[in-house]
Amino acid sequence: YKDKPLCLLADFLVAAKAADLGLPLFGGDALADITLYRYVQGRQSAIANLSATTLAPGTPEFIEKFRQTNPGVTYSTFASHAYDAMNALLKAYKAAAPPKSGTRIVAQLQHQNFAGASGPIAFDTFGDLVPDNKSYIWIRFNATTGAVIIKGFISR
Repeated sequence: YKDKPLCLLADFLVAAKAADLGLPLFGGDALADITLYRYVQGRQSAIANLSATTLAPGTPEFIEKFRQTNPGVTYSTFASHAYDAMNALLKAYKAAAPPKSGTRIVAQLQHQNFAGASGPIAFDTFGDLVPDNKSYIWIRFNATTGAVIIKGFISR
């Protein structure tokens, strides 16, 4: 069942409200789904206590270009991140000295720094993406409408 995790979470939120559990609740990107509200709609729940982090959807320009280029295809939040990952690899490939090898390409990844479709792209010394307020977002559910409030996740 595709939505089973959301159903279980909805039942938990209803039980948490019934138990008067007033603690803040936090979840990862699997729980950052606006459709969660449908599962608790009409029932008293602790949905207003729930926050989650997820990937940002990408720049408005990228999303529009995606929709124009791919009519009828549902846009995914992962599209801008996949696009940026490929761009970073291509840039690292071009920058790697011949003969091209995996080791040389990976070494060049650490030097990539550009404005991507998902936000700024830069890598730390471990090869991990440096997080910022454009790549990741924090959402909090609204108890009455199911709407989310979106804010930058990383504070510096």
